[in-house]
Amino acid sequence: LYPITFDAVVKDEKQGTITTVATPSITTYQEGSVVENSGIKYVKDKEIKVTVTDNTNGAIKTLSTDGATEGSVAVYKLSQERTEADLQINNIKTSELAPTNSVDVALAADNKSFTFTPDAEGYYAIQYLTTAATEGTQVAYTYKIVYVE
Repeated sequence: LYPITFDAVVKDEKQGTITTVATPSITTYQEGSVVENSGIKYVKDKEIKVTVTDNTNGAIKTLSTDGATEGSVAVYKLSQERTEADLQINNIKTSELAPTNSVDVALAADNKSFTFTPDAEGYYAIQYLTTAATEGTQVAYTYKIVYVE
């Protein structure tokens, strides 16, 4: 089970975004990420912008970094190649998603997007809290994985 992923490219400006179609949809963008005839390539030490969109009505979600409320986001540097299905289905709660592997994120002033700057090559997991913990309800997340060269 793998999510359907679409690549969108603006060829003239050499810009691209990758959207993971899920509930909700997570879109990533890095300026200059389009590589001629090779698709989209993210590089280290350069800011990646992230937005989260409601896949039913297209509304951009309000984000937070508190870790407890719906809409909370986090980014983790993974120790190995993973897929969204790996993280979603297996609900991995190992050291890979521990605070020691978290990457600093900067929320935009309107809380409608955030950025992070990967400092090393590898896989990064973007985590979005879709269901907060309440009595009788288990916490649920949506993930997007990006590879940074």
